Amino acid sequence: MNSNIATQDESLATNAKLHREGILTHAIQSQSSSSEPSESCTDGISFVSEVEIPLAEGEDAERERSASQRLEKVLQLLPVGVVMLDSRGQVSDCNPAAAELLGGQLKGASWREIINDKFHPRLDYVQLGLTGYTHLNHILQNHAHEILGHEEVQQLLTLLAQHSPKLAEELPEIVNTNIVLKVLQNLLSEQVPIRDMRTIAETLAAHGGKSQDSVALTAAVRMALNRVIAQSIYGDRAELPVITLDTDLEQILLKSLQQSALSGAEQEDNMTIEPKLAESLQRSLVDTAQKQEVAGDPAVLLVAAPLRPMLSRFARYTIEGLKVLSYQEIPDNKQVTIVASVGG
Repeated sequence: MNSNIATQDESLATNAKLHREGILTHAIQSQSSSSEPSESCTDGISFVSEVEIPLAEGEDAERERSASQRLEKVLQLLPVGVVMLDSRGQVSDCNPAAAELLGGQLKGASWREIINDKFHPRLDYVQLGLTGYTHLNHILQNHAHEILGHEEVQQLLTLLAQHSPKLAEELPEIVNTNIVLKVLQNLLSEQVPIRDMRTIAETLAAHGGKSQDSVALTAAVRMALNRVIAQSIYGDRAELPVITLDTDLEQILLKSLQQSALSGAEQEDNMTIEPKLAESLQRSLVDTAQKQEVAGDPAVLLVAAPLRPMLSRFARYTIEGLKVLSYQEIPDNKQVTIVASVGG
């Protein structure tokens, strides 16, 4: 988290060197100029070179240690192997999955020798590395909300203070930092980028006085980031193909939501879908999402705003790749094309 992405020229130079040495592919430049970190991967095994991070003191040091411990826990639990290489291309550390997959004593061994010993000598190392990097990147995207903690939120606010000091100072007075963390985690859980912290902070500050509900605040932030969200799903397309709910089904779900709200249920857990209806809806959405994939289009379910949080959770755990947007999250300069309507 304290390392900076290398410039394009630095990255190209490092990659060229690694390729000549047979190690390979993607580079990360640490704040220390004394090392040349690198990344490479095999199918199911990810390899990240040793990155030197300057030690902080006092509270900063404690935050560094806490963040490092959380990252260590994630690496220990990852289903892929992670091997850390030093600047000489030797293994400095690895997680249990890598040790199990590769076998033997890895620490201190040459990565090139491990590759030659464990894998077919005619492997295309560059393609292998790119495939592994994509796999690791996918895992990190899916679990980013689990890694984000209070220390990282404080770091984001510190960065915000460099450009918008008054906003960074006032935000914690309006919205509790626990709520800020929850909103950011909600965004990351659906792979919404949080790079635009100024827009996120401004939206939280504008709505925080009315509500401290993390679900409502997340919805407000998502509307403010609608262009970013649409871009991440559709790219630069002007016409957005979407799936909608059958009108009768949508009314049933809205009525159930209202009844749950009247009973005093928390908004985040406002309602559940009746099992038979859930099963039928899942089958319909899976079939439609697969047709979208075959057509080369993203699978996006467009629903009424009150239903979006619940249906997003439903889709996240049952229908891989399906995104759920509300009507208010469609940018004004985009046109919507309904390609299918699903019922229960």
